[in-house]
Amino acid sequence: MSAGHPIFTPNEAMSLAPARIPPSAWIGHLPFAFWIVEEAQPRMLVELGSHHGTSYLAFCQAVRHCALQTRCYAVDTWSGDEHSGLYGEDVFETLNAINQREYGGFSALMRMTFDEALGYFPDGGIDLLHIDGLHTYDAVRHDFDTWLPKLSERGVVLFHDTMVRERDFGVWRLWAELSARYPSFEFQHGHGLGVLLVGAEQPQALRSLAALPGTGMDVPVLRLFEALGTRLQPDPEPLLARRIDEVAASVTRLRGDIDSSMRLKFEDVRRDVETLHEMARAAEDALRATLAEEIARLREALAIQSEQVSTRHEEARRECLDALAAQDDKFARAVAQSEARFEASLQASIAAVRADEASAAEAREEEAQGRFDALQRALHDAQAQLQSEQEQARALSERLATEEARGQSLADRLQDIEASRSWKLTAPLRRCMGWLRGSRSGTD
Repeated sequence: MSAGHPIFTPNEAMSLAPARIPPSAWIGHLPFAFWIVEEAQPRMLVELGSHHGTSYLAFCQAVRHCALQTRCYAVDTWSGDEHSGLYGEDVFETLNAINQREYGGFSALMRMTFDEALGYFPDGGIDLLHIDGLHTYDAVRHDFDTWLPKLSERGVVLFHDTMVRERDFGVWRLWAELSARYPSFEFQHGHGLGVLLVGAEQPQALRSLAALPGTGMDVPVLRLFEALGTRLQPDPEPLLARRIDEVAASVTRLRGDIDSSMRLKFEDVRRDVETLHEMARAAEDALRATLAEEIARLREALAIQSEQVSTRHEEARRECLDALAAQDDKFARAVAQSEARFEASLQASIAAVRADEASAAEAREEEAQGRFDALQRALHDAQAQLQSEQEQARALSERLATEEARGQSLADRLQDIEASRSWKLTAPLRRCMGWLRGSRSGTD
C-alpha cells in the first residue's frame, strides 16, 4: 500500500455472531452494524423503521458487547407499508419481548409515526440515525430533512436500499444528491447501504472509510463486508424444506384446532343461548315490576307537579297583571312626556318657520326696493336723454327757420335784380358772353 492512501481499520465487533437473525434484506449488513457501533460509539442511536428488528437488534447487541452507554430507540408503527407489506401484531409482540428481555436496560421501542416521535428528541442529540422506512423519494427525503436538526456534530446517517430502482423506490435518488454534499461510503450488496457523515466531528475510522471511494482501496472493503454478510445468510434449500414442513404441521394443527374449537364453540353457544333465554325472562319480569313501580311513582310526581304548576300559573298571572299595570302607567307617563316634547318641538318649529318667513319677506322687500331704485335711475336717465334730444330738435328747428329765411331773402333779391332795368339792359351782353363761351368751348 502506497503512503498517503486512506486505511480501513477492522475491529473485533465486526466478527460477532448475531444473537438473532430475523428474516430481512438487512442480514448482509450485520457485520458493518457491529463495526460502526464500535467505531462511532454513539451516545444516542435511533432507527426509523424496524419491522422484525434485524438491524436494530444487531445495533443493541454491539452496544452491549462494547459495554457502551448508548441509548437506543426504534421508531415504527409495526403495521407495515406499501414496500414492506402489511403484517400482524405478532411481529411487534415478538420483537418487543426480545428487546425487553435482552436490551431493556438501554433500549426502547416507540410505536408511533416518525413525525410523532420527533418531539421526543432534542436537537443535536443523535449520533447514529438509521433511516429504513417507506422508500419513496418524497418519504425518505422528508425523513432526512425533518430529522437532520436532531443530529449531533458526530452525526452519521445510514440509508438502506440505495441500490433498489423498482417499485417506486427513491432512496437511490436522494443518496445521489446527499453523497455529493457530504463525505460518504456505499455498500452495494444486500440492496445497498449508504453511510453519510453529516457531522463535522467524526472518528478517524469513519473519515478513512469515507475517503476510500476512488482510491481503489474501497474494493477490498466492499468484498470483505459482502463476504462476512454472506456467511450469515441462511441456506435457502433446508430453510425452504423446513418451512414447508412447518407450514404443513401448522395446517394440520390448525384443522384439529378448528374442529375442536367448533365443537366446543357449539356447546358454549348452546349453553349461552339457554342462559340468555333465562336471563331474558328474568329481565322481562324485573322490567315489568320496575315499570309498574315507575309508572306509579310518575303518576304521584305528575299530580304534585300539576299542583305546583297551577300554583305557579296563578302567581305568574298575578305577576303579569301587576307588570302590565306598571307598564301601562309607565306608558302613559311616556306618552305625556312625548306629547309635551312634541308640543314644545312644534312651537319651536312654528317660531322657526315664522322667523324664516319674516327673514325671507324682508329679503324680498329689500330686493324689490333695489329693483325699484334701479328702475327709477333708468327712468331718470331716459328722461334726461329725451330732454337732450328735444333740445337738439329745437335747435335744429330754429336753424332750419333761419336758413329758410335766408333763402327767401336771396330769392327776393334775385327777383328784384331780374326786374331791374340794368338786368334787362345787360341781357344782350349776357347772351353775347354766353355765345362767346360756347364758341370757345367748341374751338377747344
